[in-house]
Amino acid sequence: MHITKIFILCIILSLSGVVRGQSPYAVNFKQESKYILGGATAYGVATLLQGNQPALTPKNISELELDDMLGLDRGVIYNSNHRHELLSDYIFNGSFALPLLFLTQEKTRKSFGHIGLLYLETALISGGITNLTKSIFKRPRPYVYNELAENGRKFSQNASRSFISGHTSLTATNTFFMAKVFNDFYPDSKLKPYVWTLAAIVPAVVGYYRVSSGNHFPTDVAAGYVIGASVGFLVPHLHKMKIGKESLLDVQGGPGGLSLQFQF
Repeated sequence: MHITKIFILCIILSLSGVVRGQSPYAVNFKQESKYILGGATAYGVATLLQGNQPALTPKNISELELDDMLGLDRGVIYNSNHRHELLSDYIFNGSFALPLLFLTQEKTRKSFGHIGLLYLETALISGGITNLTKSIFKRPRPYVYNELAENGRKFSQNASRSFISGHTSLTATNTFFMAKVFNDFYPDSKLKPYVWTLAAIVPAVVGYYRVSSGNHFPTDVAAGYVIGASVGFLVPHLHKMKIGKESLLDVQGGPGGLSLQFQF
């Protein structure tokens, strides 16, 4: 769904001209191949499923029952706020630039090759899970139940991609990845509580806007938040270098692109 943004960012990383410094992360070819292949596979399967997914028909919509959903979700079908929809788009798109903030500090700038590789894996996995979930559940969006909503929206293919909220999941992935990497590079920083608070609040605001704009149910947003935040936190965490062990794979960037150097 948002793979273009990810690859654009990776191109920027490859042209950044930064090299690895004292990174707290250990990477190796076998491990990184699994992460990237897993995320890319999920993306590919989701794309195939989405391409074969038919749009809702009037008959499909007439058969929908409000009683089949939780009371929490039932109360939002008449939500509609175009301004909030735009705001959710702005925050969501802006969150993809968060890893670039690590270029502003010398310590993280020198290790930007590792950070960039980890972000690629994180974004692929989170995006793959999000798209695959949408394609499997095919949940109608709230406005499909709203008899006052435009038919053009109801009968589009996107109308049955409510679960989970991609805006929420990927924003949470980006903010929690930023907070986790900051935490690992600056474990003694007094800014950590503020960074983590910001990481938690931003996707929550996006989730609220997605519900208030009528694009998602609260359960879509809650699930997206948990999944996105978990991936954003866990991928860097699983790469934390154990004391006494060094990275087997060094990632360096330059004008010619990213290069991988193996240590034996």
